[in-house]
Amino acid sequence: MILTHRECHSLPSLSTRCFSMMPEEVRNQRGEYFTVTKTNKNFEEFYQSQNTCQDWDQCLDYMRRCLLQSIRVNRNRPQSARVIQNVLQDFASSTENRVDEVQLRQMEWDPYVWQFSSTRWDLHLHPEINPFLHHQFSNGNIYRQELVSMMPVHFLNIQPHHKVLDICAAPGSKTKQALESLHARNTSAEFIPPGFVIANEFDPGRCLKLACNVNSYASPCVMLMNHEGSRFPDIPDVDQDGNLIPMKFDRIICDVPCSGDGTIRKNQNIWTAWTPGAGNHRHQIQYRILRRSVELLEKDGLIAYSSCAINPIENEAVLQRILSESQGALEILKCPPQPGINYLQGHTNWRVFDSEMTEYTNWSEVPKRFTSQVLPEMFPSGLFNEQLRRSMRFLPHLMNDGGFFVAILKKKSNHMPWERSECHFKMPEKSLETKFRALSGIARWDKSHGRLFKKMWIPLKTSLSDREAVAKALEFYFPSGFLQSDHLHSVKNDLTSKLWLANPRLLAIKERFHKTSPQGYNMFKLGLLAFVKDKKTHVTSCPFKPSKGPAGNLLLPHIKRAVRLSSEDFKIVLENPNPNVEFRKHLSAEGIAALSELSPPGNCKLSVHFKGESDIVLECLAFVGHNIVEIQVTTHERYHYRLTLNPSDVFPQISDSKKGKSEAHDMHPST
Repeated sequence: MILTHRECHSLPSLSTRCFSMMPEEVRNQRGEYFTVTKTNKNFEEFYQSQNTCQDWDQCLDYMRRCLLQSIRVNRNRPQSARVIQNVLQDFASSTENRVDEVQLRQMEWDPYVWQFSSTRWDLHLHPEINPFLHHQFSNGNIYRQELVSMMPVHFLNIQPHHKVLDICAAPGSKTKQALESLHARNTSAEFIPPGFVIANEFDPGRCLKLACNVNSYASPCVMLMNHEGSRFPDIPDVDQDGNLIPMKFDRIICDVPCSGDGTIRKNQNIWTAWTPGAGNHRHQIQYRILRRSVELLEKDGLIAYSSCAINPIENEAVLQRILSESQGALEILKCPPQPGINYLQGHTNWRVFDSEMTEYTNWSEVPKRFTSQVLPEMFPSGLFNEQLRRSMRFLPHLMNDGGFFVAILKKKSNHMPWERSECHFKMPEKSLETKFRALSGIARWDKSHGRLFKKMWIPLKTSLSDREAVAKALEFYFPSGFLQSDHLHSVKNDLTSKLWLANPRLLAIKERFHKTSPQGYNMFKLGLLAFVKDKKTHVTSCPFKPSKGPAGNLLLPHIKRAVRLSSEDFKIVLENPNPNVEFRKHLSAEGIAALSELSPPGNCKLSVHFKGESDIVLECLAFVGHNIVEIQVTTHERYHYRLTLNPSDVFPQISDSKKGKSEAHDMHPST
């Protein structure tokens, strides 16, 4: 919802406490304590002079508060999502009228998004919420992400067939959100959506973080690359005649590097370090990344330009510059209002300062020593006011979250004025061999030097050396035709122990990489780890087994080798500390019969259908031998299974609340 200045002024304050300008002990994003005074004269004067909002004092008040924790539930795992949503709804109800407890509210614009009334670090002290968030985050069932950070992907309306590029992807929250949209809306009969996401990160130090975050989501439709965003190479595609052409993307997430002053609620060192020069110095790289993104976009495709800065030099000035150079080939779209999404329209006029807080009304006033910092394109031209108003400025007090800027741009032409009309490739820059890489998202730790090894590449030319063994594994676990060996690849040519599942279109891109520039494309993850070597081949005839963790959970619903147990039998298996003890000594006669019928013995899935709740199904990987049953789950998955079997064991507070409501109902029965 677009708020006017009057509406912004009338927003209720969620806190009445006053902030003294005394030093406070706060925590950074790593949880480390430091002391900061939450005031900065230049910061406050700069944004007040920009007419950031009418009620600047209220906005400033929210900036001085610590950021509340918000989460998004992964809707692409329906069974897990249903359990987690029920727990969150029960918890929200149990604490609704208790001011001494952590509050939880569900977002109007997305029922799978929640916000706590406490900070991330306060929640660490909560005996029930902290383990819940920790385990479900590790399972890939929930994600920590600011509400405003969800807006770019939210407004892109990504569909299952879309080719998506996240050009500045780390740490990966928007990449996962894009993958979620890709899978959630997939209505085709195919298990793997036809679309895909290519996520790029230039900083090698952030590539590992990106890979770890994407691994937790477990999608075969993702490729991770390491290139400079402003010089991102053309991805080789083919036309109808089989000729190589540059790929054009349907959607591009362009979340540019910025000064980050919108994150002041969680990065509170900004109070001491902020100057206008931080935004000025980033304007040029932001423009270059956006310009390259526009070149990579398909006609009628959309770009979400965003930054976690609220400085108009990093936002409206960048958009004004690209609109001017596009000569009508780009347009900022007006996003439809949605309940609970509050923002102000973009600026059409702003003031330009240098790092010493000297203001200039035009570039001719800028002294020579600041001409590399203050550029002529930074000054408002007044030519694109109508379009700039369509951009969205999210301020901390509007949604009780961080500050953010978003604009959705549409490309109206096949080529931009600065491009040549004929088809040509922008080849990748020289391979960055001197920087360390992540091999398939797996970090190798050098204990002697305390740093990551510098060997972190996926070879472009890889093949499955034993396709017969792969075909045998697919036939063993899945219905005929569900997966083909063409969906799989290995990181090493000799196929030692691991198989990776990937979208066939991404595998085809990898092959074209090798043909066009084998040493130039920097790719460090493709798809997800789906199968590992099975060491118990003396029991089972299959050489591979599904990997456990989020990747294995993705394949679970489609595994045909299944044993159905009662919830009581499953709980015995789950809690059994010694899987080598014969299961016949503990399970019911029905459970023993179901396990004994599995032929041949080996890896399978165990499933539980709850009585009276046929739509709730609990599934997990397990190894069933002649006399033993061993559940193959991580510690985090074990927590989730306990939560599903008996939520009150994990959340006594919910149980007490329900008990209280039940007693109240018994005392006042309905007539």
